[in-house]
Amino acid sequence: MAEERERIAPMEFIKADKVSFGMFLLRVFTLFASVMAIINPYSSYFKKVLLASAAANALRLHQRVPHLTLSAQTLQNILAEDSGHYLAFSIMFLSVKNPMMIIILPLMAFAVMHSCAYFTKLSTETSLPQLGLVTKAITYIRSKNQVLLQFIAMNEIFMMPITVYLAFTGNGIFLPIMYYRFLLMRYCSERNPYNRICFNQLNMAAMQFAAGGSCPGFARDLIYKASAMINRMAPMTPATSQ
Repeated sequence: MAEERERIAPMEFIKADKVSFGMFLLRVFTLFASVMAIINPYSSYFKKVLLASAAANALRLHQRVPHLTLSAQTLQNILAEDSGHYLAFSIMFLSVKNPMMIIILPLMAFAVMHSCAYFTKLSTETSLPQLGLVTKAITYIRSKNQVLLQFIAMNEIFMMPITVYLAFTGNGIFLPIMYYRFLLMRYCSERNPYNRICFNQLNMAAMQFAAGGSCPGFARDLIYKASAMINRMAPMTPATSQ
């Protein structure tokens, strides 16, 4: 009972950190716009998903790097942040003429994760009435965060050939180059190792298939050459402790 009395009103919690509440609203809107974009892919909601995601990540980046200056150190700090990566991602695909749902899937997944995290904090630290079904749903989603992060990482990897297709269909010849730089940043992320974990898992699966007797010779050679090329292009990163 003492803990209940110590809880503050929801409005006090929101006023104490308006930026985080703003990000929460943007992420909820991202989810709504994503559903609408899936229902009608050629509506304006596709771009609204990207714009809402860009705004949320810009706010998060401001929290992580509050003092922006024109210096190499500031740029390095921005490029080290996951929010900086996805701010670039969201802006990168704004000019895409042919909406593809694979583009907004990671934005949806991140919006689900972060909005659930904020709502959990809001409900545990304030006197907000507890809604049993909603609480159970959010708890279940949060228990699947690792699965969602792996899904996002796989999506990031398989988006690379999609950007090549988009470039050849009039959506920007430099899109694959920009996306390759994004993929490098994701691979080198210190806070989120799932991209390189998934890269390693895919590489191991491909090498095991190539070593099997059922793999055709031309496919084996192609896999070995592709693996060698990817290993040469991959940046050096510290070993991930898992």
